[in-house]
Amino acid sequence: MQSNRRSFLQALGLGVAGLTLGWPVSQAKAQGGWNGRFLLYVHAGGGWDPTSFCDPKGREAAGSPDPMNNYLMSDIRSTGGGSPIRWAPIGDNDAFFQRYGERLLILNGLDTSTNGHDSGTRYAASGTLAETHPSIAAFYASVYAHELSMPFISNGAYDSTRGLVSKTRIGNISALERLADTNDLGGSVGMLSRATLDRIERAQSEREADRLARNPLPREVQARAKRIGARATDSGIGRLRAELPNLQNYRTNLGRQGAVALAAWRAGVSASANVTTGGFDTHANNDLGQATALTNLTQGLDEILREIERSGATDQVTLIVGSDFGRTPGYNDGNGKDHWPVTSMMLLGAGVRGNRVLGGSTARHRPLTVDAQTLQPLPEGTPGLVLTPAHVHRALRTHLGLTGTEADRLYPIAAEELNFIG
Repeated sequence: MQSNRRSFLQALGLGVAGLTLGWPVSQAKAQGGWNGRFLLYVHAGGGWDPTSFCDPKGREAAGSPDPMNNYLMSDIRSTGGGSPIRWAPIGDNDAFFQRYGERLLILNGLDTSTNGHDSGTRYAASGTLAETHPSIAAFYASVYAHELSMPFISNGAYDSTRGLVSKTRIGNISALERLADTNDLGGSVGMLSRATLDRIERAQSEREADRLARNPLPREVQARAKRIGARATDSGIGRLRAELPNLQNYRTNLGRQGAVALAAWRAGVSASANVTTGGFDTHANNDLGQATALTNLTQGLDEILREIERSGATDQVTLIVGSDFGRTPGYNDGNGKDHWPVTSMMLLGAGVRGNRVLGGSTARHRPLTVDAQTLQPLPEGTPGLVLTPAHVHRALRTHLGLTGTEADRLYPIAAEELNFIG
C-alpha cells in the first residue's frame, strides 16, 4: 500500500478516531491541528488567603483585637466608579487589579468543605472532592482534541485524566527542543541523510497501514495514529519549538510555564494546560509569605496575559485561577494562618463577562448564602444557596460546551446549574 505518513495520519484522524465515545469531531481533525480556544488552569498551591487578595477583610483600627489582617479597612483598594472589584493592599495586587479588574469574574465565599491539600486541590481543579473525576483542563482536551500529540500539558497540581486523554509534562525546555528533531546533532548535522529518513518513514507508514488493515478496531486506530505522530520528525513538536519565545525574558516560573503552554497552543498541538505556583501554605509569618506568593502569582499572571495579548488571542484563551482552600480568620501564635475551607476563584478571558464579583463572605470569612438568581450575597444568617467549586465547574462545563458529552455523563458534577460566566 503506497501512502506517505501525513496522508495516513489524516486518514486516521478523519476516520473513526474520536467518534467511538460520542465526542464531537474537533477542529483538530478538520484542520490537522488545534485552532479552537485554549483553556489554562492556574493553581496557587498551598492554600492562598483570599482576605489578602480578592476578598479583603481589614482591621477597623490599629489596636483592634484579634484582627483578620494587619492592614486597615480604610486601606482596601478598588478602581472606584461603582466597580465591585476590591482587593487587599498586599504585594503587587494594585498593579494586577488596576490592569485586569475589568476583565475579572471573582467568586468569593466558596465552601470547599475541606482543609486537606490534596482534596482541596482536586476540588478546585475538577469540581469534586472525590478521586473520581478528571481535571477540567484534561476534561476539555479529551472532548475537543484528544488525538493531538500534546493535547493536555501539565506542570503539576491535580491533573488526573481518568484515561480520557494523554498528559504531557514539560519540565525541561532543552529536552523538548531535542525531541522536536531526534535526527539533529546540532547545526546542520544529522545522524541520517534526508533520503534515508524518507525511506524509513515510507516503510513505517506502509507497515502501519498493513497492520491497521488486519486490525481496524477503533482503539487500535487511535493508538497507531498517536505512535506515528509521536515519532514524526515533522510533527507538532517542531512547530512548538518554532513558536517558543525567549524564556529568559520572563521574571517568573509561572510566566515561563504559561509561555510554553501558549506556544504549544499556537503550534496547534495542545488545547489545555495546568500551570502552577506555590508558597501559600503560610502557617507562620502569613503577611510576608502571602505577599511574596501573591506577587509571584500576579506577576506570573501578568506575563501570561501579556503573552496572550501579544498573540492577539484575548478572545480565545480562558483562564481559571484557584487554590487548595483559604486561611483561617486571624493569626496563630506564629503570626501565621492555618487551613480554612472558605476560598475564592477567578475567571477571565474568552467569553467571561468581567468586572463582577459573585458570592461573598462574612467579616470573619465564613461563606454568605446567595440569591439563586443573581448570586449576590444575602444578609448573614439568611437561608439561601452556598456556592462551592462544584457550582463553578458546572458553569464552566456549560460555558466551554462540555455539557452533554459522553465524558460529562461519565463524570457528572453534583451541583445546581448556574450559568453566570458569560
